[in-house]
Amino acid sequence: MSDLLAEITVQGTVYRVSKKGLAGQYFYHPFVVRMPTLELGQVEDSGKIGVKFGFITLTNEPTNPEHPFGLRRYNSLFSVQQLFPCVLRWGEAGRVLFEGQIFLQTITEKEISFALTDKTYELGARPFSLTESFVFVERIRVFPLTENTPVKFIAPNHPFQTGQIITFEKMTAIGSDVEYTPQSYDQSLQSQDPDSDNYYIIDSTDAVDIGGSPVSAFTIQNKRLIPVVEMPSDVVSPSYPYTEVVYSSDGYNHRVGFPQRVPFSWGVIQHKTPVLKKKSNEVANPSLELNNPAYPIEVSEDGVLIFSTSSASSEYYNPGISLSGTYTQSSGSTEISITITSHGLATGRTINVSFTTGSAISGVYTVTSVVSSSVFTVTAGSGAASNYSGSVTVTVGIAPTATTITLNRNTFQGTTLSISGKSNRAAAAIPLSTSSTLSEFFTYVANQFGFSYEEKL
Repeated sequence: MSDLLAEITVQGTVYRVSKKGLAGQYFYHPFVVRMPTLELGQVEDSGKIGVKFGFITLTNEPTNPEHPFGLRRYNSLFSVQQLFPCVLRWGEAGRVLFEGQIFLQTITEKEISFALTDKTYELGARPFSLTESFVFVERIRVFPLTENTPVKFIAPNHPFQTGQIITFEKMTAIGSDVEYTPQSYDQSLQSQDPDSDNYYIIDSTDAVDIGGSPVSAFTIQNKRLIPVVEMPSDVVSPSYPYTEVVYSSDGYNHRVGFPQRVPFSWGVIQHKTPVLKKKSNEVANPSLELNNPAYPIEVSEDGVLIFSTSSASSEYYNPGISLSGTYTQSSGSTEISITITSHGLATGRTINVSFTTGSAISGVYTVTSVVSSSVFTVTAGSGAASNYSGSVTVTVGIAPTATTITLNRNTFQGTTLSISGKSNRAAAAIPLSTSSTLSEFFTYVANQFGFSYEEKL
């Protein structure tokens, strides 16, 4: 047996599928229309190599109980955008070519297409759907019911194609109660009913004439592949040939776009979105409060704590330590030798150096070498114009700023950094919400989209 086989797990059951029915230890149902062509590449900015591109297309058989997405499992595709474990094998007894997950991309009357993704999220991380790539609905044309004509949505320069999955957001002025936006979003509680269904399928695309110019438009089907023809309540009785309601876009409301998977971290202590490393001893501050004893900023490297603003931590940056001594820097040399009795510093430690006399340049340095308990060296960015010497004050701890967190020591290339703390953006970024910790923020986001929140450490 030398065929490419797929094993897809849906609601705890493994379904085995292939392009043609194959019998062996297991039977592989012929539900595959197209197997993926796998392309290896870098996984986002992680430095890891994984599946960069790939799709698997199955037949669309919602009434077939043997199909991975038949019967009630078909409806689950639309309730919440989710991941399904998937294994690809070359022959039933062959080695695993791919082990990861798939998520819904497009659906037509005959086919369901899924994209492949690696298992890249750990420690309880969960991906979820978010309309990140969107355009704005500026008009809705509603036709008399006797015409049985689908509602037409006019969205300038939309990128949609027939069969693509889309979702609507913040339809507040017009179309707020049409079929695709059920009354499940509670504005006062800022939460979404977990049973709501805002995923729809592009049925057709065309252009309509607006003031003598063609403007792109589309119609939609619901998840049962039935065209949406219901009218919004603000169109009492559409006149022939149609009634059109208009919305002047404010660049925020009336959005429609592709449901996209966005990595977020779910948990109390991990903020697992990528940490932007500026230098080997600096990372960007992802909008965390600088001085909050209850929620200190903490940075870990491969799970090992290397920085903390908590005075009780062994990795406290300790801004209270100030050391004084002398220094020398020879003409043409970048090496600066600093003499401080019992300095207690180690190679790689980040320090703030202020040269109070002489011509050496003050700034943030890293201890290059430890000569003795009283002498250590740092490296300047350029050689001295002449022989420099004088007095120096060294502050061991460097306080984080709104943009930069200076670590206690250098980090290594290829290691994974994670950061935790309390967001300083919650009050402004999340209206009608008092959430401020990362955990509370993710709870808010989960409620917005109707997802379950689960903390895992």
